[in-house]
Amino acid sequence: MDRLVKLLYDLKCAVDIETAVIVSREGKLLKAYPENRDLGATEAALMELGKNAPDRIILETGNGKIIITGCGSRALLAAFIKPEADTGPSLAEMDRIAEKIKLLL
Repeated sequence: MDRLVKLLYDLKCAVDIETAVIVSREGKLLKAYPENRDLGATEAALMELGKNAPDRIILETGNGKIIITGCGSRALLAAFIKPEADTGPSLAEMDRIAEKIKLLL
């Protein structure tokens, strides 16, 4: 398994998320877990935000939350959090994984 996909898998196992992705700051999808998941609106939002994204964005929807956090100057990490999930542990784990992604890129 690719090292970046393994980090996304670790994130999915650690907290209650459905999908996690890594995109470049230019909006190009680099990795996703699950890999064959249709990202739809999440991917479109990331492509728009990629160039000028702040450190963290939390989008609340009726189906859960999309959390986007920076992985240094080259990438963003985004995860779709299930509605019943506690956001605190998800944020902490995403920060931990984002630091590892930053080192790999």
